[in-house]
Amino acid sequence: MTDAFGDRSKRVAVLAGRLRTVQSELADEDTRVREEQLVAVLDQGLATEQTQDVPAFLDELLTWFPGGFGNADGVATASPTPAVKSKAPEPRSAAEWAAGLVQVWQGLSEAERSALTVKLTDGGVIQPVQAGVPVPPAVEQDLRAKLQLQPGEKFDANRIMPLAGLLLDFVMKIDRLAWTAWTKSLAPPTTDVRPSGPIARFVKNYMSGADSNLPGLGLTPELQRLQQLTSALVGGINDAGKNYAETWFGQLAPASIKEVAGSSAFRNQKVDCWDLYESRAGSMDREHIQREIRQAVARFVEDWMKKLNR
Repeated sequence: MTDAFGDRSKRVAVLAGRLRTVQSELADEDTRVREEQLVAVLDQGLATEQTQDVPAFLDELLTWFPGGFGNADGVATASPTPAVKSKAPEPRSAAEWAAGLVQVWQGLSEAERSALTVKLTDGGVIQPVQAGVPVPPAVEQDLRAKLQLQPGEKFDANRIMPLAGLLLDFVMKIDRLAWTAWTKSLAPPTTDVRPSGPIARFVKNYMSGADSNLPGLGLTPELQRLQQLTSALVGGINDAGKNYAETWFGQLAPASIKEVAGSSAFRNQKVDCWDLYESRAGSMDREHIQREIRQAVARFVEDWMKKLNR
């Protein structure tokens, strides 16, 4: 009996929804036309019910229309079927209306659902869907300033989230490359410049709010360290190349060798210059050159990081 009653309630809810839809669509029609359509929908709904179950079905259906089926102005009218005799039902509670609406929703078409959504939105029952991504004015102003956007230039807030994903992927790759290059190839054993962990961990803590319990280990200072390290590595490469070129050019330049070798009437200057060149160039093996450049970059990075963290 419980299952049968539950199934009947669902059928009643669906039929009530159809009756209300017809009533709304025909609001501007003549009363006779509207009643004929309502009766037709009602007859169609009752056609699948057993004869002995029709009275109970109609009694439950009337609970969806406490004031009758009503006309376009909300004035109660007679039920579509004069044969129905029932006492006035008790008004339904808000919870019962909500449960009934959920049941009706399952049997509605997409067009009917859209129309119902509009009515519920207009009535303040549900909040309207925001068009696009809401961006606080201060944030939009800051982004416009950083991007140097003019007042008339487009600012599509819907692209912020995809952009955040692209930039996060870029930062994570730079973080891994920069710290790996420093720790594996350049950093001396005694360095104080060491990574605090992958940047993804700091982003995760920031997004979840966990960084509020980690003083000094927030995302902002870690991003600043990554920026400083990247700048130092780029600057160090440039500085090391320049210094190394000056050092070895001074050692091997013909003018420098001639100046040191000097001249003598009793000796062969070309032989002396060659001997000096061989002496100086003899230490220029591949490992020595690589080590000199790496050490120069490392010194630049450490000096740079210390200077910025004072």
